[in-house]
Amino acid sequence: MTVVYGTVCLDLTYRVPQVPPTGGYVEIAQEQRALGGEAANTAAALCKWGAECALVGNSIGSGAEANEIKRALLDHGISYARCPDGDHPAPVCHILVTPDGERTMFGRGFLEMEQRSDTSLVPHSPGSWFTADPNHGAAARRAMREAHSAGMSCYALDFVRDDDCLPPGSFWQSSTSWVGASGEWERNTRWLQDWLDKHDVTAVLTDSDGGFIVGTRQGGIRRLPPYPAGTVVDTTGAGDVFRAGMLFCLERRKPLAECLKFAAAAAALNCGGLGAIGALPSREQVESLVAEHPGIAAKYDEGV
Repeated sequence: MTVVYGTVCLDLTYRVPQVPPTGGYVEIAQEQRALGGEAANTAAALCKWGAECALVGNSIGSGAEANEIKRALLDHGISYARCPDGDHPAPVCHILVTPDGERTMFGRGFLEMEQRSDTSLVPHSPGSWFTADPNHGAAARRAMREAHSAGMSCYALDFVRDDDCLPPGSFWQSSTSWVGASGEWERNTRWLQDWLDKHDVTAVLTDSDGGFIVGTRQGGIRRLPPYPAGTVVDTTGAGDVFRAGMLFCLERRKPLAECLKFAAAAAALNCGGLGAIGALPSREQVESLVAEHPGIAAKYDEGV
């Protein structure tokens, strides 16, 4: 069973023509209320593809919005979800999405997540996969250390501090939204090489429609292209679905190149709808996109 630890919230997503200037106004073209948060998005993808998954998140509080999150978890097939009880408003993320698919986010309740989490809820199973995002601060880092000590394989998302717990042999993923610079291949390669000099991991740094770079301390760094999947509506959640794709294949002991193909294709397809998982693809859709582009698949086979 893959254990996903981290952020669970309610996403309120708005498609707008542009982000308004100070004092300005824009008309909302489309809006959506849906399950959100890095951990919840990843768990939803894993469950859709038939993986056995446990979600352990922050407290979602009480009230109508908390009940909305609970219903959404069940709607996405996440039957194993453990969140501490709490008498507070549910965490909510307001997301403005512009026509280029980029987003601007405003949150409520995220700064309190570290105090509203409980790592003792994490089920430890030696040999199983564990993944976390850093939004829970010290609690997330403690959860990673505890999972590693329990003999679990670890996958870290957006842990970008030099002192983060990244066990040797684990997987690490982030994007140019956090480190490096979008579109600057050489700069990103230098950054990732420096990161690999400090951490003995398999590292993936994604760059939206620029594809991604992947590397290890011993094997060097390679640049790989993205999969084309039509019009990009919303890039929110692409990294979470990429992570889910990697974990889905890693749990099945697939070669790294196969894991990356599935992850990249799933992330590309997920950008076709509004919301972090508004266009979450089926396993068959992901595999079909990979099969439709043997030339891209060959580059993955050659580069990894």
